[in-house]
Amino acid sequence: MRFLSAFALLLALAAPASAQESVPAPNPRPSPLMLAKTQLGDTYVKIHYGSPQRRHPQSGEIRTIFGGIVPYGQVWRTGANEATEITFTGDLMVGNAHLPAGTYALYTIPGETEWTVILSKAVGQWGSFSYDQAQDAARVTVPAGRSDKTYEAFTIAFEEAPGGAHLVLAWENTQVRVPVMAH
Repeated sequence: MRFLSAFALLLALAAPASAQESVPAPNPRPSPLMLAKTQLGDTYVKIHYGSPQRRHPQSGEIRTIFGGIVPYGQVWRTGANEATEITFTGDLMVGNAHLPAGTYALYTIPGETEWTVILSKAVGQWGSFSYDQAQDAARVTVPAGRSDKTYEAFTIAFEEAPGGAHLVLAWENTQVRVPVMAH
């Protein structure tokens, strides 16, 4: 009996030393990680991107997006945080560019009337700070359009289109549609 009491006391004293420390949850990202996906025939397409908000995360100020925090004529990571990445399991036509299956960084150069959409072989980049044009796998120019809807968060989506889909990039009152189809 004395042995059991001593053992119980030993366990009680040892318990705090072996207990796990509680670690608080990380702060949520101001620009949450999002996923857009579609199926084009046998080809699966997915895009991972950070979705920044029109309203400034700390001040609440409504910001001017294109021509403001995202300058015209400069390479943009097409989202927030890490450079946006697109993966497709089969060969794909993006605009008039043929690309083999794989994962690419998706950059854009926004303009008032047209955007340049860039698929880069250099993945795993933070933002567009290390963007290298020599790594471009394809560049496609598409018209920029206005939307009747105001997008508070940067949004990437796919819409069905004849022969494939449109990759839609939308934020504030701007929409860009990039034709994509399985090859």
